[in-house]
Amino acid sequence: FDILLDGPRIHRFAAPRVASRNTHGTGCTLSAAIATFLAQGWPLPEAVGRAKQFLTAAIVSALPLGSGHGPVNHWQGAKSFTSDGSDRSD
Repeated sequence: FDILLDGPRIHRFAAPRVASRNTHGTGCTLSAAIATFLAQGWPLPEAVGRAKQFLTAAIVSALPLGSGHGPVNHWQGAKSFTSDGSDRSD
């Protein structure tokens, strides 16, 4: 589990360990996701929790590229749109 110290409060975040070699960029991705959720107005503990969920999904959905530690899938969860802006999943 991970721990967030928020002043006098301690928040624990538990998640199953994902067996993957696609872990390149996890720190940068986590910090960017936390900053994004904070910018959207989420309180710090919720922003961290949502960012961890995003990162886990990015690791799980990553493609096995190369022979070393490959990148996470930053595009997981993104929608595909047509040139006129409509959602392709229609």
